[in-house]
Amino acid sequence: MHRLMDDNARQFSDASESVEDAILRKMAEDERHLALGKLTDEEYTLVYVLFFEGKTRAYAKALGVSQVAVHKKKQRILKKMKEIIG
Repeated sequence: MHRLMDDNARQFSDASESVEDAILRKMAEDERHLALGKLTDEEYTLVYVLFFEGKTRAYAKALGVSQVAVHKKKQRILKKMKEIIG
């Protein structure tokens, strides 16, 4: 029994993060995934390219629009995601 408890404790053992913080972090991740799942394909692609690939300029050029236009789209998408999350 003690070994099982030790294994579970190690799962959350990060000196800088409490169990409560780990749970809240996981819940926030789940909410972001839910919000991402509700985006259109175009919106999801924009988020992926900007946040995971960091290619704002290349993406804008590929679309034939300015970086400002891409930034405005990003802001609308982030607002949408925030509304989904609540």
